[in-house]
Amino acid sequence: MKKLLLIIFLIPILIIAQEKKDAEAQNNWYKKAEMELNERQINRAFSSYRFAYELLPESKTGKKSLKLSDSLKSTLRKKLIRNIEGNWKIKILSKIKSEKDKKHYEKLGKFLRITKDSIFYYTSKQNLKANDPNISLKIKFCELMNYFPSYSDFLHSNNEIWNYNIDSTKSNLTILNYGKIDNGGESRTGNISHPSGYTYNRIK
Repeated sequence: MKKLLLIIFLIPILIIAQEKKDAEAQNNWYKKAEMELNERQINRAFSSYRFAYELLPESKTGKKSLKLSDSLKSTLRKKLIRNIEGNWKIKILSKIKSEKDKKHYEKLGKFLRITKDSIFYYTSKQNLKANDPNISLKIKFCELMNYFPSYSDFLHSNNEIWNYNIDSTKSNLTILNYGKIDNGGESRTGNISHPSGYTYNRIK
């Protein structure tokens, strides 16, 4: 009985201590985001604001962090689309020997054409030239965040989540399967496509 009373007495104290700890951590993430924003590290600032929000979503700092994170997310997405617009050809690594692995790399299509609002997949260069895609999708971003915040997760029409990432030269595009949306859009599963996603080289 004494142990039970002690536990009941300690629970509020522990809750208050945890909330204080979370508030301090939230404040640290918020300050970190501000510093990164001042240094024009937009990507990092977006993530830091999101981490701050997740700690205490209903606090004043949490709500402000979400607003700032969403604003930076919109900016980063617009920049990403501008950077990935154009035509792309899949890169099959020379070490990939088996037909099974080659087919895996070609799953999305050997050629891509990305515009400001759509993605087109082509089976051959001839199809690309003739603008005859085997698959076409309107660009739609996934709003459900994973453990690590991402602004570059695209939601395909089959509810699969694909992450589009371009390198600093803007000539190499990597596409990774990050899982799918489940439970009527309420949750997402997580997986990374084997062996390292799909790599495309920019073509004219």
